[in-house]
Amino acid sequence: GGVYWIPGRQETGASSPIPPDATTTAKCNAHLMWLSAYNAYGHDIYFGTDRSAVLFANTSSLEFKGHIKTPSNIVDPGLLHSSLYYYWRVDATVQSTIIPGQVWKFKCK
Repeated sequence: GGVYWIPGRQETGASSPIPPDATTTAKCNAHLMWLSAYNAYGHDIYFGTDRSAVLFANTSSLEFKGHIKTPSNIVDPGLLHSSLYYYWRVDATVQSTIIPGQVWKFKCK
């Protein structure tokens, strides 16, 4: 992961997803980026094509793509297909607390 500066106020959880939530015009080679949670040590990334699986995923799930230490905020999801919706979630680690993120979705073209 790299670092991409996203303007805005840091919230208690990850926010400002790129691609934007619910977009249908993301590029199929897009990277996932977000504004880090305030005081986050790192973020756990979940990604897949099933909203429920991403929503209920944990670090033992297939949807878990890894832990990214702050300030990194970029993940490469790999090759994406234009016929699918993708769902992703970024959980923040603040001190010893995990702050679950909301599930975002996008489709590429």
